[in-house]
Amino acid sequence: MRLKDKVAIITGAARGIGFACAKVFFDEGAKVVLGDVMTDIGPDAAKSLDPSGKRAVFVKCDVSNPADVQGLVDAAVKNFGGLDVCVANAGINAVKDFLDVTLEDWNKVMAVNLTGTFLTVQAAARQMAKQCRGGSIITMSSCNAVMAIPTIAPYVASKGGINQL
Repeated sequence: MRLKDKVAIITGAARGIGFACAKVFFDEGAKVVLGDVMTDIGPDAAKSLDPSGKRAVFVKCDVSNPADVQGLVDAAVKNFGGLDVCVANAGINAVKDFLDVTLEDWNKVMAVNLTGTFLTVQAAARQMAKQCRGGSIITMSSCNAVMAIPTIAPYVASKGGINQL
């Protein structure tokens, strides 16, 4: 159990890669806070890991909203006494021909993927620095950060930004 008694927050954790990360962390002994906007499946995702709620909880979190992100960090502290690991995984895509991408499409992808990553890692880093016990921050990029695909330009640009962040 490499992560016994460590506390992790994971964004975009209701399904997919985020949920897979939460499961691995949980199986390795961590206490996990699953953050996601998917309130219809998020609570069940956390309960599937730990029906008792003693080592896994769900928190509604829109990573583009600073208050939600702070609430996610606060939930880790309140429920489990601190924060050791942050996985900034939440992401969305807008699949359209480049000439059809609207400013709204662009802004929405950037708000979740890039700004959401920034807000998440900043809030986590502040908490970790306050605790003075170190920590790990993981950001999820993509091979598409360096390999462009014309129909996902906002996603590609956001993942390139994450690499630089």
